Amino acid sequence: KLRESVSVKDFGATGDGTDETTKIQAAANAAKANNVSLIFNANGPSTVYLCSGVDVAGLTVISDSGVSIGVPSVTSDSHILYCIGTVGSPITTPTKIIGLNFIGSSLAVGAVKLVYANDIIIENCTASGFLVTSGPNVFWQINCLNPLVIGCGVNGGENGITFESCNKATASNNTINNFWKDGVLFYTNPSSTTTTGAKSVGNTVDTFNQGDFDGRGGIQFYGVRDCSSVGDIVIDDANQTKDDTAGIRFRDCENFTCSGYTISNCLSGLVVNHIGDYASAPHLITRTLGSIGAGSISNFGKFGIVSSSATASENSVSITGAHIFNGPDISLVPLSAGISHRTEGSVSGCVFRDMLCSGVSASGQVTVTGNAFYNVGKGAFAIASIAVSGTASVSSNFFQDDQGSPTATYAIRVLSGGDATIGSNTYSTGVTHFTEFSSGSTMSGGTFALSRFGGVPTFSGVTINVAGLKLATNSAGKPYSYSGGVWNAL
Repeated sequence: KLRESVSVKDFGATGDGTDETTKIQAAANAAKANNVSLIFNANGPSTVYLCSGVDVAGLTVISDSGVSIGVPSVTSDSHILYCIGTVGSPITTPTKIIGLNFIGSSLAVGAVKLVYANDIIIENCTASGFLVTSGPNVFWQINCLNPLVIGCGVNGGENGITFESCNKATASNNTINNFWKDGVLFYTNPSSTTTTGAKSVGNTVDTFNQGDFDGRGGIQFYGVRDCSSVGDIVIDDANQTKDDTAGIRFRDCENFTCSGYTISNCLSGLVVNHIGDYASAPHLITRTLGSIGAGSISNFGKFGIVSSSATASENSVSITGAHIFNGPDISLVPLSAGISHRTEGSVSGCVFRDMLCSGVSASGQVTVTGNAFYNVGKGAFAIASIAVSGTASVSSNFFQDDQGSPTATYAIRVLSGGDATIGSNTYSTGVTHFTEFSSGSTMSGGTFALSRFGGVPTFSGVTINVAGLKLATNSAGKPYSYSGGVWNAL
Protein backbone atom coordinates (compact mmCIF):
# COMPACT_ATOMS: atom_id res chain seq x y z
CA LYS A 1 0.00 0.00 0.00
CA LEU A 2 2.91 2.31 0.66
CA ARG A 3 4.82 1.81 -2.60
CA GLU A 4 3.27 4.57 -4.74
CA SER A 5 0.75 6.35 -2.54
CA VAL A 6 -0.88 6.42 0.85
CA SER A 7 -4.67 6.58 0.97
CA VAL A 8 -6.48 8.43 3.71
CA LYS A 9 -8.64 5.30 3.92
CA ASP A 10 -5.58 3.35 5.06
CA PHE A 11 -5.75 5.33 8.30
CA GLY A 12 -9.45 5.01 8.91
CA ALA A 13 -10.89 8.06 7.13
CA THR A 14 -14.23 7.21 5.52
CA GLY A 15 -15.92 10.49 4.63
CA ASP A 16 -18.72 9.87 7.11
CA GLY A 17 -19.42 13.55 7.82
CA THR A 18 -17.31 13.77 10.97
CA ASP A 19 -14.09 15.71 11.51
CA GLU A 20 -11.37 13.33 10.26
CA THR A 21 -8.41 15.69 10.56
CA THR A 22 -6.39 13.37 12.86
CA LYS A 23 -6.76 10.37 10.52
CA ILE A 24 -5.95 12.36 7.40
CA GLN A 25 -2.90 13.95 9.06
CA ALA A 26 -1.65 10.48 10.00
CA ALA A 27 -1.97 9.43 6.36
CA ALA A 28 -0.09 12.57 5.25
CA ASN A 29 2.70 11.83 7.74
CA ALA A 30 3.03 8.28 6.41
CA ALA A 31 3.13 9.48 2.82
CA LYS A 32 5.86 11.95 3.71
CA ALA A 33 7.89 9.31 5.57
CA ASN A 34 7.75 6.99 2.56
CA ASN A 35 8.22 9.71 -0.07
CA VAL A 36 4.99 8.85 -1.89
CA SER A 37 1.76 10.65 -2.81
CA LEU A 38 -1.25 11.19 -0.58
CA ILE A 39 -4.56 10.20 -2.16
CA PHE A 40 -8.14 10.86 -1.12
CA ASN A 41 -9.83 7.68 -2.36
CA ALA A 42 -13.54 7.45 -3.08
CA ASN A 43 -15.69 5.58 -0.59
CA GLY A 44 -18.83 5.29 -2.68
CA PRO A 45 -20.18 7.41 -5.57
CA SER A 46 -19.85 10.70 -3.66
CA THR A 47 -17.41 11.07 -0.78
CA VAL A 48 -16.81 14.19 1.33
CA TYR A 49 -13.88 14.22 3.75
CA LEU A 50 -13.95 16.91 6.46
CA CYS A 51 -10.64 18.18 7.80
CA SER A 52 -8.69 21.38 8.53
CA GLY A 53 -5.09 22.37 9.18
CA VAL A 54 -3.62 19.25 7.56
CA ASP A 55 0.13 19.65 6.91
CA VAL A 56 0.95 18.40 3.40
CA ALA A 57 4.38 20.07 3.02
CA GLY A 58 6.46 18.42 0.31
CA LEU A 59 3.69 16.04 -0.77
CA THR A 60 1.83 15.43 -4.01
CA VAL A 61 -1.85 15.33 -3.04
CA ILE A 62 -4.42 13.83 -5.42
CA SER A 63 -7.92 12.40 -5.27
CA ASP A 64 -10.31 10.05 -7.01
CA SER A 65 -13.16 11.38 -9.11
CA GLY A 66 -16.25 12.20 -7.07
CA VAL A 67 -14.30 13.09 -3.92
CA SER A 68 -14.62 16.43 -2.14
CA ILE A 69 -12.79 17.90 0.83
CA GLY A 70 -14.76 20.15 3.14
CA VAL A 71 -14.54 22.11 6.38
CA PRO A 72 -15.57 20.64 9.75
CA SER A 73 -18.37 22.41 11.60
CA VAL A 74 -15.92 23.55 14.27
CA THR A 75 -12.30 24.53 13.61
CA SER A 76 -9.75 27.13 14.66
CA ASP A 77 -7.71 26.67 11.48
CA SER A 78 -7.85 29.20 8.64
CA HIS A 79 -7.41 26.63 5.82
CA ILE A 80 -8.10 23.00 4.97
CA LEU A 81 -4.56 22.15 3.84
CA TYR A 82 -1.28 23.74 4.92
CA CYS A 83 2.36 23.82 3.89
CA ILE A 84 4.33 25.98 6.33
CA GLY A 85 8.06 26.64 6.12
CA THR A 86 9.99 29.42 7.83
CA VAL A 87 12.13 32.33 6.68
CA GLY A 88 15.34 30.44 7.40
CA SER A 89 14.07 27.01 6.46
CA PRO A 90 11.69 27.03 3.47
CA ILE A 91 10.05 23.88 2.18
CA THR A 92 12.26 22.96 -0.80
CA THR A 93 10.57 19.71 -1.83
CA PRO A 94 7.79 20.79 -4.22
CA THR A 95 4.27 20.57 -2.83
CA LYS A 96 1.73 19.64 -5.53
CA ILE A 97 -2.02 19.71 -5.02
CA ILE A 98 -3.70 18.28 -8.10
CA GLY A 99 -7.33 17.70 -9.01
CA LEU A 100 -8.88 18.25 -5.58
CA ASN A 101 -12.41 19.55 -5.09
CA PHE A 102 -12.67 21.81 -2.04
CA ILE A 103 -16.01 22.80 -0.50
CA GLY A 104 -16.38 25.86 1.70
CA SER A 105 -18.79 26.49 4.55
CA SER A 106 -20.27 29.28 6.66
CA LEU A 107 -16.91 29.56 8.43
CA ALA A 108 -14.20 31.97 7.24
CA VAL A 109 -11.91 29.12 6.15
CA GLY A 110 -9.95 28.90 2.88
CA ALA A 111 -8.79 25.89 0.90
CA VAL A 112 -4.96 25.96 0.85
CA LYS A 113 -2.30 28.06 2.61
CA LEU A 114 1.36 27.75 1.65
CA VAL A 115 4.12 29.71 3.40
CA TYR A 116 7.87 29.78 2.63
CA ALA A 117 7.67 26.98 0.10
CA ASN A 118 9.42 26.62 -3.27
CA ASP A 119 8.07 25.37 -6.61
CA ILE A 120 4.54 24.71 -5.36
CA ILE A 121 1.77 23.77 -7.78
CA ILE A 122 -2.01 23.93 -7.35
CA GLU A 123 -3.41 22.43 -10.53
CA ASN A 124 -6.90 21.61 -11.86
CA CYS A 125 -8.52 22.07 -8.46
CA THR A 126 -11.96 23.50 -7.76
CA ALA A 127 -13.02 25.49 -4.71
CA SER A 128 -16.64 26.46 -4.27
CA GLY A 129 -19.05 27.64 -1.62
CA PHE A 130 -16.50 29.68 0.31
CA LEU A 131 -17.78 32.54 2.44
CA VAL A 132 -17.94 35.81 0.49
CA THR A 133 -16.57 38.05 3.25
CA SER A 134 -13.35 39.21 4.86
CA GLY A 135 -11.06 36.36 5.89
CA PRO A 136 -10.91 33.35 3.59
CA ASN A 137 -8.17 33.76 0.95
CA VAL A 138 -9.07 30.57 -0.88
CA PHE A 139 -5.65 29.74 -2.37
CA TRP A 140 -3.10 31.73 -0.36
CA GLN A 141 0.65 31.71 -1.02
CA ILE A 142 2.99 33.72 1.25
CA ASN A 143 6.75 34.27 0.76
CA CYS A 144 6.94 31.46 -1.78
CA LEU A 145 9.36 31.09 -4.68
CA ASN A 146 8.00 30.09 -8.10
CA PRO A 147 4.43 29.22 -7.03
CA LEU A 148 1.99 28.21 -9.78
CA VAL A 149 -1.83 28.07 -9.68
CA ILE A 150 -3.11 26.71 -12.97
CA GLY A 151 -6.41 25.51 -14.39
CA CYS A 152 -8.39 25.99 -11.18
CA GLY A 153 -11.93 27.20 -10.55
CA VAL A 154 -12.65 29.33 -7.49
CA ASN A 155 -16.04 30.51 -6.26
CA GLY A 156 -16.34 32.67 -3.14
CA GLY A 157 -13.89 33.93 -0.54
CA GLU A 158 -12.29 37.27 0.32
CA ASN A 159 -9.75 36.87 -2.50
CA GLY A 160 -9.72 34.01 -4.98
CA ILE A 161 -5.97 33.50 -5.49
CA THR A 162 -3.47 35.48 -3.40
CA PHE A 163 0.30 35.68 -3.79
CA GLU A 164 1.75 37.67 -0.88
CA SER A 165 5.44 38.60 -1.18
CA CYS A 166 6.01 35.72 -3.63
CA ASN A 167 8.73 35.83 -6.29
CA LYS A 168 8.08 34.48 -9.80
CA ALA A 169 4.43 33.75 -9.02
CA THR A 170 2.11 32.64 -11.84
CA ALA A 171 -1.68 32.35 -12.07
CA SER A 172 -2.66 30.77 -15.38
CA ASN A 173 -5.97 29.78 -16.99
CA ASN A 174 -8.01 29.92 -13.82
CA THR A 175 -11.69 30.89 -13.50
CA ILE A 176 -12.48 32.97 -10.43
CA ASN A 177 -15.88 34.41 -9.55
CA ASN A 178 -18.11 35.69 -6.78
CA PHE A 179 -15.74 37.09 -4.17
CA TRP A 180 -15.34 39.89 -1.64
CA LYS A 181 -12.31 41.83 -2.91
CA ASP A 182 -9.76 40.75 -5.55
CA GLY A 183 -9.92 37.79 -7.91
CA VAL A 184 -6.17 37.35 -8.36
CA LEU A 185 -3.93 39.42 -6.07
CA PHE A 186 -0.17 39.76 -6.30
CA TYR A 187 1.22 42.06 -3.62
CA THR A 188 4.27 42.78 -1.53
CA ASN A 189 4.08 43.12 2.20
CA PRO A 190 5.71 46.50 2.89
CA SER A 191 8.24 44.87 5.24
CA SER A 192 9.48 42.54 2.48
CA THR A 193 12.54 43.45 0.45
CA THR A 194 11.22 42.73 -3.05
CA THR A 195 8.67 40.90 -5.14
CA THR A 196 9.40 40.28 -8.81
CA GLY A 197 8.24 38.29 -11.81
CA ALA A 198 4.49 38.00 -11.14
CA LYS A 199 2.44 36.74 -14.11
CA SER A 200 -1.29 36.52 -14.73
CA VAL A 201 -2.01 34.61 -17.93
CA GLY A 202 -5.38 33.72 -19.45
CA ASN A 203 -7.43 34.02 -16.26
CA THR A 204 -11.17 34.76 -16.28
CA VAL A 205 -12.55 36.83 -13.40
CA ASP A 206 -16.25 37.53 -12.81
CA THR A 207 -18.20 39.39 -10.11
CA PHE A 208 -15.45 40.84 -7.93
CA ASN A 209 -15.45 43.47 -5.14
CA GLN A 210 -18.77 42.49 -3.64
CA GLY A 211 -17.60 44.17 -0.45
CA ASP A 212 -17.62 47.50 -2.36
CA PHE A 213 -14.12 48.63 -1.36
CA ASP A 214 -11.89 51.34 -2.81
CA GLY A 215 -8.84 50.24 -4.75
CA ARG A 216 -9.75 46.64 -5.59
CA GLY A 217 -9.25 44.77 -8.86
CA GLY A 218 -10.41 41.70 -10.68
CA ILE A 219 -6.67 41.16 -11.10
CA GLN A 220 -4.39 43.36 -9.00
CA PHE A 221 -0.62 43.86 -8.83
CA TYR A 222 0.48 45.88 -5.80
CA GLY A 223 4.07 46.85 -5.03
CA VAL A 224 5.54 44.39 -7.57
CA ARG A 225 8.43 44.64 -10.05
CA ASP A 226 8.59 43.06 -13.52
CA CYS A 227 4.97 41.89 -13.58
CA SER A 228 2.63 41.12 -16.47
CA SER A 229 -0.97 40.41 -17.41
CA VAL A 230 -1.47 38.56 -20.71
CA GLY A 231 -4.80 37.48 -22.17
CA ASP A 232 -6.84 37.97 -19.02
CA ILE A 233 -10.63 38.41 -19.08
CA VAL A 234 -12.47 40.43 -16.44
CA ILE A 235 -16.23 40.63 -16.74
CA ASP A 236 -17.97 42.34 -13.83
CA ASP A 237 -17.20 44.78 -11.01
CA ALA A 238 -20.12 43.93 -8.74
CA ASN A 239 -20.76 47.46 -7.46
CA GLN A 240 -19.10 50.02 -9.78
CA THR A 241 -19.21 52.70 -7.10
CA LYS A 242 -15.70 52.97 -5.61
CA ASP A 243 -12.84 54.96 -7.15
CA ASP A 244 -9.67 53.17 -8.28
CA THR A 245 -11.50 49.85 -8.62
CA ALA A 246 -10.62 48.22 -11.92
CA GLY A 247 -10.79 45.12 -14.02
CA ILE A 248 -6.98 45.03 -13.92
CA ARG A 249 -5.00 47.27 -11.58
CA PHE A 250 -1.29 48.08 -11.27
CA ARG A 251 -0.53 49.97 -8.07
CA ASP A 252 3.01 51.07 -7.18
CA CYS A 253 4.48 48.68 -9.76
CA GLU A 254 7.70 48.94 -11.72
CA ASN A 255 8.22 47.58 -15.24
CA PHE A 256 4.74 46.16 -15.79
CA THR A 257 3.16 45.06 -19.06
CA CYS A 258 -0.46 44.36 -19.95
CA SER A 259 -1.74 42.97 -23.26
CA GLY A 260 -4.46 40.83 -24.79
CA TYR A 261 -7.00 41.84 -22.14
CA THR A 262 -10.79 41.76 -22.49
CA ILE A 263 -12.57 43.85 -19.84
CA SER A 264 -16.26 44.73 -19.60
CA ASN A 265 -18.81 46.03 -17.12
CA CYS A 266 -16.27 47.46 -14.67
CA LEU A 267 -16.08 50.91 -13.07
CA SER A 268 -12.73 51.31 -14.82
CA GLY A 269 -11.12 48.86 -17.18
CA LEU A 270 -7.44 49.41 -16.32
CA VAL A 271 -6.09 51.54 -13.47
CA VAL A 272 -2.42 52.42 -13.08
CA ASN A 273 -1.58 54.52 -10.07
CA HIS A 274 1.25 55.46 -7.78
CA ILE A 275 0.02 55.85 -4.22
CA GLY A 276 3.50 55.92 -2.67
CA ASP A 277 2.84 53.19 -0.10
CA TYR A 278 6.10 51.54 -1.10
CA ALA A 279 8.29 54.64 -1.38
CA SER A 280 9.65 54.00 2.13
CA ALA A 281 9.56 50.19 2.00
CA PRO A 282 12.79 48.16 1.69
CA HIS A 283 12.34 47.70 -2.06
CA LEU A 284 11.73 51.42 -2.73
CA ILE A 285 9.30 51.56 -5.62
CA THR A 286 9.19 55.31 -6.06
CA ARG A 287 7.83 55.47 -9.60
CA THR A 288 5.24 53.39 -11.46
CA LEU A 289 6.52 52.43 -14.92
CA GLY A 290 5.01 50.25 -17.61
CA SER A 291 3.17 49.71 -20.85
CA ILE A 292 -0.34 48.74 -21.90
CA GLY A 293 -0.68 47.01 -25.27
CA ALA A 294 -3.56 45.86 -27.42
CA GLY A 295 -6.82 44.71 -25.84
CA SER A 296 -10.48 45.71 -25.51
CA ILE A 297 -12.48 47.54 -22.85
CA SER A 298 -16.24 48.03 -23.08
CA ASN A 299 -19.21 49.19 -21.03
CA PHE A 300 -17.07 50.87 -18.40
CA GLY A 301 -18.60 53.05 -15.70
CA LYS A 302 -15.97 55.81 -15.42
CA PHE A 303 -12.66 55.25 -17.25
CA GLY A 304 -11.54 52.77 -19.85
CA ILE A 305 -7.93 53.32 -18.75
CA VAL A 306 -6.62 55.77 -16.14
CA SER A 307 -3.03 56.56 -15.17
CA SER A 308 -2.79 58.70 -12.04
CA SER A 309 -0.39 59.72 -9.28
CA ALA A 310 0.19 62.54 -6.82
CA THR A 311 2.47 64.23 -9.39
CA ALA A 312 2.67 63.52 -13.12
CA SER A 313 6.30 62.40 -12.95
CA GLU A 314 5.54 59.52 -10.55
CA ASN A 315 4.01 57.50 -13.40
CA SER A 316 5.31 56.83 -16.89
CA VAL A 317 2.86 54.76 -18.91
CA SER A 318 2.63 54.08 -22.64
CA ILE A 319 -0.74 52.92 -24.01
CA THR A 320 -0.76 51.37 -27.49
CA GLY A 321 -3.46 49.59 -29.47
CA ALA A 322 -6.30 49.65 -26.94
CA HIS A 323 -9.85 49.34 -28.33
CA ILE A 324 -12.24 51.22 -26.04
CA PHE A 325 -15.99 51.52 -26.61
CA ASN A 326 -19.38 52.10 -24.96
CA GLY A 327 -18.36 54.53 -22.21
CA PRO A 328 -20.66 56.40 -19.80
CA ASP A 329 -22.48 59.69 -20.30
CA ILE A 330 -20.27 62.40 -18.80
CA SER A 331 -23.38 64.25 -17.66
CA LEU A 332 -24.05 61.32 -15.33
CA VAL A 333 -20.42 60.44 -14.52
CA PRO A 334 -18.34 63.66 -14.34
CA LEU A 335 -14.77 63.56 -15.67
CA SER A 336 -15.25 60.17 -17.33
CA ALA A 337 -13.17 59.34 -20.40
CA GLY A 338 -12.00 56.46 -22.54
CA ILE A 339 -8.42 57.14 -21.39
CA SER A 340 -7.59 59.58 -18.60
CA HIS A 341 -3.83 60.09 -18.72
CA ARG A 342 -2.78 62.27 -15.78
CA THR A 343 0.91 61.39 -15.80
CA GLU A 344 3.82 61.05 -18.20
CA GLY A 345 3.48 58.82 -21.23
CA SER A 346 1.70 58.31 -24.52
CA VAL A 347 -1.54 57.19 -26.15
CA SER A 348 -1.04 55.81 -29.66
CA GLY A 349 -2.74 53.50 -32.12
CA CYS A 350 -5.90 53.24 -30.02
CA VAL A 351 -9.49 53.07 -31.30
CA PHE A 352 -12.37 54.81 -29.49
CA ARG A 353 -15.91 54.06 -30.57
CA ASP A 354 -19.50 54.89 -29.57
CA MET A 355 -18.90 56.82 -26.35
CA LEU A 356 -20.93 59.60 -24.76
CA CYS A 357 -17.88 60.65 -22.75
CA SER A 358 -14.61 62.11 -24.02
CA GLY A 359 -12.07 59.86 -25.72
CA VAL A 360 -8.74 61.00 -24.25
CA SER A 361 -8.34 63.35 -21.29
CA ALA A 362 -4.68 64.44 -21.24
CA SER A 363 -3.94 66.23 -17.98
CA GLY A 364 -0.34 65.04 -17.60
CA GLN A 365 2.59 65.19 -20.01
CA VAL A 366 1.24 63.10 -22.86
CA THR A 367 1.81 62.41 -26.54
CA VAL A 368 -1.48 61.57 -28.31
CA THR A 369 -0.83 60.29 -31.81
CA GLY A 370 -2.22 57.92 -34.43
CA ASN A 371 -5.53 57.23 -32.69
CA ALA A 372 -8.99 56.90 -34.29
CA PHE A 373 -12.22 58.32 -32.82
CA TYR A 374 -15.59 57.14 -34.15
CA ASN A 375 -18.81 58.58 -32.74
CA VAL A 376 -17.08 59.78 -29.58
CA GLY A 377 -17.97 62.66 -27.27
CA LYS A 378 -21.67 62.90 -28.15
CA GLY A 379 -22.94 63.32 -24.61
CA ALA A 380 -24.51 66.69 -23.83
CA PHE A 381 -21.67 67.64 -21.49
CA ALA A 382 -18.74 65.89 -23.17
CA ILE A 383 -15.69 68.13 -23.58
CA ALA A 384 -14.00 66.71 -26.68
CA SER A 385 -12.69 63.59 -28.31
CA ILE A 386 -9.29 64.78 -27.05
CA ALA A 387 -9.27 67.18 -24.09
CA VAL A 388 -5.95 68.73 -23.05
CA SER A 389 -5.53 70.27 -19.61
CA GLY A 390 -1.87 69.30 -19.15
CA THR A 391 1.01 69.38 -21.62
CA ALA A 392 0.29 67.40 -24.77
CA SER A 393 1.45 66.83 -28.32
CA VAL A 394 -1.50 65.91 -30.55
CA SER A 395 -1.02 64.71 -34.14
CA SER A 396 -1.99 62.16 -36.78
CA ASN A 397 -5.33 61.35 -35.16
CA PHE A 398 -8.50 60.56 -37.13
CA PHE A 399 -11.98 61.82 -36.21
CA GLN A 400 -15.28 60.71 -37.71
CA ASP A 401 -18.89 61.42 -36.69
CA ASP A 402 -17.65 62.63 -33.35
CA GLN A 403 -19.64 65.61 -32.29
CA GLY A 404 -23.26 65.21 -33.31
CA SER A 405 -25.61 67.77 -31.81
CA PRO A 406 -23.70 69.29 -28.86
CA THR A 407 -22.44 72.57 -30.28
CA ALA A 408 -19.82 73.02 -27.56
CA THR A 409 -18.07 69.69 -28.19
CA TYR A 410 -14.87 69.64 -30.25
CA ALA A 411 -12.60 67.04 -31.76
CA ILE A 412 -9.71 68.64 -29.84
CA ARG A 413 -10.08 71.07 -26.99
CA VAL A 414 -7.27 72.73 -25.05
CA LEU A 415 -8.64 73.77 -21.68
CA SER A 416 -7.52 76.58 -19.43
CA GLY A 417 -4.02 75.80 -18.19
CA GLY A 418 -3.46 73.32 -21.02
CA ASP A 419 -0.39 73.60 -23.22
CA ALA A 420 -0.65 71.90 -26.61
CA THR A 421 1.52 71.22 -29.62
CA ILE A 422 -0.92 70.28 -32.37
CA GLY A 423 0.15 68.84 -35.69
CA SER A 424 -1.79 67.42 -38.61
CA ASN A 425 -4.99 65.51 -37.79
CA THR A 426 -7.67 64.16 -40.12
CA TYR A 427 -11.32 65.18 -39.76
CA SER A 428 -13.79 63.09 -41.74
CA THR A 429 -17.57 63.06 -42.15
CA GLY A 430 -19.80 64.31 -39.39
CA VAL A 431 -17.16 66.45 -37.66
CA THR A 432 -18.35 70.06 -37.46
CA HIS A 433 -16.31 71.42 -34.55
CA PHE A 434 -12.57 71.01 -34.90
CA THR A 435 -10.42 72.62 -32.22
CA GLU A 436 -10.99 75.13 -29.46
CA PHE A 437 -8.45 76.85 -27.24
CA SER A 438 -10.05 77.99 -24.01
CA SER A 439 -9.04 81.20 -22.27
CA GLY A 440 -5.84 80.67 -20.33
CA SER A 441 -4.53 77.86 -22.53
CA THR A 442 -1.26 77.82 -24.44
CA MET A 443 -0.17 76.65 -27.87
CA SER A 444 3.53 75.95 -27.59
CA GLY A 445 4.68 74.67 -30.94
CA GLY A 446 4.21 72.82 -34.17
CA THR A 447 2.30 73.51 -37.35
CA PHE A 448 -1.44 73.55 -36.82
CA ALA A 449 -2.70 71.63 -39.85
CA LEU A 450 -6.17 70.51 -40.86
CA SER A 451 -6.14 67.56 -43.23
CA ARG A 452 -9.73 68.37 -44.15
CA PHE A 453 -10.75 71.95 -44.86
CA GLY A 454 -12.47 73.46 -41.88
CA GLY A 455 -13.02 76.70 -40.04
CA VAL A 456 -10.30 78.53 -38.20
CA PRO A 457 -9.91 77.19 -34.65
CA THR A 458 -11.58 79.21 -31.91
CA PHE A 459 -9.18 81.28 -29.81
CA SER A 460 -10.03 83.34 -26.75
CA GLY A 461 -7.37 84.65 -24.40
CA VAL A 462 -4.85 82.10 -25.73
CA THR A 463 -1.09 82.56 -25.45
CA ILE A 464 0.80 81.62 -28.62
CA ASN A 465 4.43 80.91 -27.74
CA VAL A 466 5.98 80.25 -31.14
CA ALA A 467 6.53 83.12 -33.56
CA GLY A 468 5.35 82.38 -37.08
CA LEU A 469 3.22 79.42 -36.03
CA LYS A 470 1.21 78.29 -39.04
CA LEU A 471 -2.33 77.12 -39.61
CA ALA A 472 -2.15 75.09 -42.79
CA THR A 473 -5.53 75.87 -44.38
CA ASN A 474 -8.78 77.62 -43.66
CA SER A 475 -12.24 76.62 -44.89
CA ALA A 476 -11.46 78.07 -48.32
CA GLY A 477 -8.23 76.18 -48.57
CA LYS A 478 -6.12 79.28 -47.97
CA PRO A 479 -3.21 79.25 -45.53
CA TYR A 480 -3.19 81.25 -42.33
CA SER A 481 -0.31 82.44 -40.17
CA TYR A 482 -0.26 83.86 -36.66
CA SER A 483 1.13 87.37 -36.18
CA GLY A 484 0.42 90.22 -33.82
CA GLY A 485 -2.07 88.26 -31.78
CA VAL A 486 -4.37 87.34 -34.67
CA TRP A 487 -4.58 84.74 -37.46
CA ASN A 488 -4.09 86.30 -40.87
CA ALA A 489 -4.88 84.94 -44.31
CA LEU A 490 -1.81 84.77 -46.55
